Amino acid sequence: SARTATTWPSGWRLVIASLGLEVTIRPEVLDQELDTRATTGVIYWEGATRVSGTLGGEPVSGAAYVELTGYASLR
Repeated sequence: SARTATTWPSGWRLVIASLGLEVTIRPEVLDQELDTRATTGVIYWEGATRVSGTLGGEPVSGAAYVELTGYASLR
């Protein structure tokens, strides 16, 4: 982030071998950072994501919501 100098993960791979699940989760919009230091003292990233991959070898897709905290250095 140019605004807060925070490095946010911008995609995730989730594997649950026991379920045969392998998916990729990608933000729909990269810049979903919220700087609420003035009111809550927290910088966080939250927003809509798209999910795609396989479950038991069959294609799956969907939508998800992700919230990330703890990545910002609150100087």
